[in-house]
Amino acid sequence: MSLGQKSRFLAAITATSVLALSTPVFAQNSQAAEDRVTGNSIIVVTAQKKSQNLQDVPISITAFDAEALQAERLEGVADIGRLTPGLYVTPNPADPTGVRINIRGIGTFDPQVGQDSRIAVYVDGVYLGKSQGLAFDSPDLERVEILKGPQGTLYGRNSVAGAVNLISAVPEPGEWSGKLTAEYGRFNHKKFSGVVNAPIGENGAIRLSGMIKDQDGWVKNDGPGTDFGGSTSYGFRAAMGVDLTPTFNVVAAFDYNKVKTEPLFYQSIPGFANPGSLFAASVATAAGRQNRVTTSFTNEKGDLDNLGASITANWEVADDHNLKFIASYRETESSRFVDLIPTANPAIINGILNSDIIPNPPAPGGIPGVQSINNLIAGSALAFQLAGRPIRADFANPFVGPGSAKNGLFLSPPGGSPALSDHEQYSFELTYNGEVMDGALEYTLGAFYFGEKTGTPIGFPGNRNDANSYLFILAGLSPALGSPIITSALTAGGLAPTLNNPNVPQATKNFLIQTQLLPSVNTLTAIYGGARQSAANELRISTDAFALYGEATWHVSDRLRLTGGLRFSDESKDGFGQAVSPFFLDNVDLLGNVIQPNISTFHYNTINPSAIIEFDIHPDIMYYASFKQSFRSGGFNQGAVGLRLPQQTFGPDFNFGREKINAYEFGMKADIFDNRVRINAAGFYYDFKDQQTTVSLNPIVATSRAVVNANEKIWGAEVDILVSVTDELSLSGSYSYINGNAGDVVNPITGVAQVRTELQGTPKNSFRVGASYDGQISDKVGIFANISYSYKDDVLAIPENQLRLSNQNLVSGRIGIDHEMDNGNKFTFSVWGENIFDDKYQIDSLPFETFAFRTQVFGQPATYGVTAGIEF
Repeated sequence: MSLGQKSRFLAAITATSVLALSTPVFAQNSQAAEDRVTGNSIIVVTAQKKSQNLQDVPISITAFDAEALQAERLEGVADIGRLTPGLYVTPNPADPTGVRINIRGIGTFDPQVGQDSRIAVYVDGVYLGKSQGLAFDSPDLERVEILKGPQGTLYGRNSVAGAVNLISAVPEPGEWSGKLTAEYGRFNHKKFSGVVNAPIGENGAIRLSGMIKDQDGWVKNDGPGTDFGGSTSYGFRAAMGVDLTPTFNVVAAFDYNKVKTEPLFYQSIPGFANPGSLFAASVATAAGRQNRVTTSFTNEKGDLDNLGASITANWEVADDHNLKFIASYRETESSRFVDLIPTANPAIINGILNSDIIPNPPAPGGIPGVQSINNLIAGSALAFQLAGRPIRADFANPFVGPGSAKNGLFLSPPGGSPALSDHEQYSFELTYNGEVMDGALEYTLGAFYFGEKTGTPIGFPGNRNDANSYLFILAGLSPALGSPIITSALTAGGLAPTLNNPNVPQATKNFLIQTQLLPSVNTLTAIYGGARQSAANELRISTDAFALYGEATWHVSDRLRLTGGLRFSDESKDGFGQAVSPFFLDNVDLLGNVIQPNISTFHYNTINPSAIIEFDIHPDIMYYASFKQSFRSGGFNQGAVGLRLPQQTFGPDFNFGREKINAYEFGMKADIFDNRVRINAAGFYYDFKDQQTTVSLNPIVATSRAVVNANEKIWGAEVDILVSVTDELSLSGSYSYINGNAGDVVNPITGVAQVRTELQGTPKNSFRVGASYDGQISDKVGIFANISYSYKDDVLAIPENQLRLSNQNLVSGRIGIDHEMDNGNKFTFSVWGENIFDDKYQIDSLPFETFAFRTQVFGQPATYGVTAGIEF
């Protein structure tokens, strides 16, 4: 063994010891055969706003190139979670058009429109700030980069957990090329996609790409409307690139994506219901995964429209000096259809709401027995009238007569509900990369502007009397349902003749009012005045964000490099939120008082530093340590229901402040044994200050919530190993460990503290192992295959209820051939499968056992299919 081999072997042993003792972090890499001379490939990434070999970047990165994207059938943000330990991706609750991303224990668990995502998602350098609308496929991806850990200097706002870069292929001047692909699979999965690159003269080209995909829902609905879990989508992208001079080029791009998604199936499961739950009798439950159901409601699809345009200009000012400018515009429109308890029986719900369910023990002047909720409403109206208290003149109208019919539980109105409406954003970014002193000093300078107008519509949806509105009343009545205080409202009809009789002494009337009527009215005043339908609340936000940033790397020697960076951010936000009344869905509460809107604004600026030290203990082995700081913007709570604070224009639950994270990381990147073994690893520790945490305000009303700030500590380890056994066969393994101390939260309305320990939405252990083969049968025919097994621990989904999602055990694979034809075209055919062994894992769950049963959403069953394509 040579001295060089011995040193590399010693370094590998040292690295393995570090992995065992100090909890490291990984970067997973795909293979690009065209770049490979021997051993593992060179992966080019732009994580530091310039092209670099992934192994030279002191950041934990997962990168998938075009070949890996095709091999793993990755098409968008929603797909990457299953292949990346330390990354957890689930759909937004009740909104399959959006996704929640969690990197290293930090994610967006309450994806309401008032909160920005903690992961900065970029499409071709353009920032996307909302989790709503992220469930789209990009028709012509060339590379995906996942940057783990805060990226506060170069990426800035809302990158406290990391950044995801989706990078499309660019037009290639001088050559015709293209690709057509067709797929068919289980659940009637059909997909057609195509790309063509056409030259324009000698210095330009246009690249057109598009796709259309359709898949039936895997939970069949024998009732009216759609199935559950299916989708139809199409998208296209047009890009034109021109080399105006040998050193200056411009690429203009336009993309559009439309997705229509069936609701996810929220299955009610037995064993998680409180005794006597109000609506339990109306809901059908099933143990285990359900594949067929009959609903009583017309199921509809949600809708997502994404449109974007950008111009990117690159100017090579001089050797090793480059200026890049990106201008963009994007708009999004997203609606969802919510059917959170699809097996609820409306006839039974109506019977419950109109039947004798509220205990009414005998009281002076009372009527023994029980009364209905509608009788409570009618009695309340009369009680308020007799007490001379204000109440809506039309208060009892929705509860009687033909117009009093109720529908399902947590069911959207016909046409769905808006998740994101009239979302518009503009961004401009200027980046300058250069180096001086013969390359001893490299630097990046930049300026960034982002403007956004977003939210849900301002405009009242109109009267809708359904079971959901009753829940907002019942939430206030419980635990007062059986209290004698309520009975006086129910007996108002019996008191009315006495109180209206002029012959009854006033002293007697006053006694009845004080002892029987007013205690009830006072209680109901608080309940009805505070009933604000947070599920239908409206919110509009306007944002202006500006930043200046810089980062410089000093090559102290051939082996030692020091990097420092700063980012100055200045941001302002304006928020307008309107709570609405149940049943009427307008801005007048049940007492007849106008519900004042929440109006607030804030402006702040901050400076976030970063520092990195890199040291090459060998030309093929690098160690690094880093400190980075990042922040996420404050915002406004869409579910705010609190009354305005004194001398303020907003309530105590409307605003929440920005959060800040200090991140420490130590890592290693090594290519050893003639570049055949790659080990990337690191350990991290996060001090998360003022983390925006959601707290439930009422267990009965799931959408009644506030966002508060709490502190959290997170630490963990990740490692990735890639072994090129031969030029054809490679093996890979990745592991992630994440732990921490969750911060306690305080209810801003009641002041009650909730003690939390476990990190939310975070698998403590996750790993993935895989094998890939790419060889030749003959000179013209090749064979390829890949298989992987991915595991993730179960996770805590909702802390208040200790609600958990199951672990995941997913096996996926593909095998196929490619044939190079005499005309130079290449034909490819493959057979693939996902979740091959049909793991029954969960991707969402809601704690509806307060009034019915807990619900669960299962991930897609085993799926398999065939793909055929031709490249020319």
